[in-house]
Amino acid sequence: MKLFSLIATAVLLLAPASLQPATEMDSFDSIIVTKITDISGDQYDDIEYAVNKIDELNIEYTCLWSGVMVFKLNKSPLSENGDIQMYIKAVLNQATALKKLEILHVYTGLSGVAKC
Repeated sequence: MKLFSLIATAVLLLAPASLQPATEMDSFDSIIVTKITDISGDQYDDIEYAVNKIDELNIEYTCLWSGVMVFKLNKSPLSENGDIQMYIKAVLNQATALKKLEILHVYTGLSGVAKC
């Protein structure tokens, strides 16, 4: 058992920073690009209302004609793509009944000062 602990510690110490687990102090910023089929103005209003109640989530861009909505998740503990997708889907589906919601892209990076 000691050998396993020693190997695990060595792997964590020698792994590049991108492979090391996030610490409790780390927070992440994410950009989430979605496509919502046949979104109406009323549905958009419901989504906007729900998003405005969440401090760390913003709507960055919307095109109702194409159904594309871009969200920014700020200073979140979520770093995994799947977790972020589940979070956005939960927020949107609680806000309104959507015909089809597709996550097109998720970008996540460490939060920090002087980032655009």
